[in-house]
Amino acid sequence: MCRTSLTVLLATIVLPAAAQTGTVFIPKAIVLPGTTTAEAAANQVWSLRAALNVAALQCQFSPFLRTVPHYNALIKQHAKEFTRAQAALGGYFRRTAGKGAANALDRYNTRLYQSYTTLDAQLAFCDAASATGRDVLTQPIGRLGAIALTEVTAVRASLTPVAAPPIAITLPDAETQAGG
Repeated sequence: MCRTSLTVLLATIVLPAAAQTGTVFIPKAIVLPGTTTAEAAANQVWSLRAALNVAALQCQFSPFLRTVPHYNALIKQHAKEFTRAQAALGGYFRRTAGKGAANALDRYNTRLYQSYTTLDAQLAFCDAASATGRDVLTQPIGRLGAIALTEVTAVRASLTPVAAPPIAITLPDAETQAGG
């Protein structure tokens, strides 16, 4: 009885063919040059908000992750902090872009949201964003800035796709399947 062995890659995240050649897309963080300390902190808070907003939209395939309820609750809980972050970023773009501040802020927001969009690591991103959403909701009002950098770093790390090790599965050959 002849059997053939077939190695099947079972991964938590299925990598496209491009990932196997090292050309997978890994979104990069948005860096704002010349920020003050307050503006850099605002960038982290706003980046955290963007990550969790993208998760609320992109991760609805699993209600167990609770990304939508987490996002809606944190928007209410930390509304003042998000308003302050948005105002600080508006000030940054007025200072650095002058009359083009509104357009620069729009471009920033577009790039920021796109920096969390991924197919290559969607499951890991959704899992990390869910955990981050839970963590953010445990923070008292006024403390979001203190954890934003740590949480953004964790979510960003999830955007790098990782393949699971191969699992060998032995399948019967055609002769065995035909009953011979």
